[in-house]
Amino acid sequence: MKREPVLTVDGLVKHFPVRRSSKVVHAVNSVSFTIGSGETLGLVGESGSGKTTVGRCILRLIEPTSGHVVFNGTDLTTVSKSRLRKLRGSIQMVFQEPYESLNPRFTSRAIIEENLQLAGVASGSERRRRVGEVLELVRLPARVANTYPHGLTGGEQQRLSIARALSTRPDLIVLDEPTSALDITVRGDIIRLLRDLQHQTGVALLFISHDLTAVKEISHRVAIMYLGEIVEVAETDDMFSRQLHPYSLALLASVLFPDPTGPLGRVRVAGEIPSPVDLPSGCHLHPRCPYSIELCKEQWPPLREVAGRRVACHRAEDILRGAEPRAIDEVAS
Repeated sequence: MKREPVLTVDGLVKHFPVRRSSKVVHAVNSVSFTIGSGETLGLVGESGSGKTTVGRCILRLIEPTSGHVVFNGTDLTTVSKSRLRKLRGSIQMVFQEPYESLNPRFTSRAIIEENLQLAGVASGSERRRRVGEVLELVRLPARVANTYPHGLTGGEQQRLSIARALSTRPDLIVLDEPTSALDITVRGDIIRLLRDLQHQTGVALLFISHDLTAVKEISHRVAIMYLGEIVEVAETDDMFSRQLHPYSLALLASVLFPDPTGPLGRVRVAGEIPSPVDLPSGCHLHPRCPYSIELCKEQWPPLREVAGRRVACHRAEDILRGAEPRAIDEVAS
């Protein structure tokens, strides 16, 4: 289904300087994607892939090095800080550690009301009404309004974080590993809650996670990152049934999904992830890749359309036709 874009990220780059050195950490390298109204994009990758940095750059919690982040027609990378503050009500964030992101000196009511006040909802009666409304939306009892964060379970704290984000009626919520700090049974409850909330409100979600089972449950599309770059983007069902980038093949092969009848993946990559300070030439995966050829060492592969998805691999068509990977010891050598 075609959705109107809420967010368009184009050529986003973020480099961090290395202390006492002229080198930089290449945290995000020319990342581009869109998120439509009412859509969830799952942004996945192993630790150090740059996915959290992307989320923080979108909200300008850290300043991008270059690129554009267009939200509802406004380029967030160029607007003034006063204008950005006014837009913050329409684009919210939920963090990985709920307790760390909640003011321990505030009750739940005060936490939500503070967010509403910052968004310009000045009327006290309107703020109080909205507190009750969002607590009900996230399925927390009304008594929680007078409870401090330390009096809530981890799952309730994350529901409160989601209620705070929803309070301003945003068009987009960035969720940075929102389930990774929770018990596995609570994770499922939060995923189901987010799906229901999206259905009720039409909010768009950027779901950043390394938990592929959660991503599969909630996302309409999935973007896979490796060393600061998006290497493959596809509809969720398509991504989980077939991958055309070697890193995507290896990443999904490493996950045990709760289906004992499903096939086990057979593609692996060699060695450890390279340093983002000294990136390999050409395709950054080529020293570890069982499909690499000479071209991969020399030329960076752009993200391009192949079989109804976008993939950054010189050999995507060969993989599509069933090309066999080399043995892992051959790659390492």
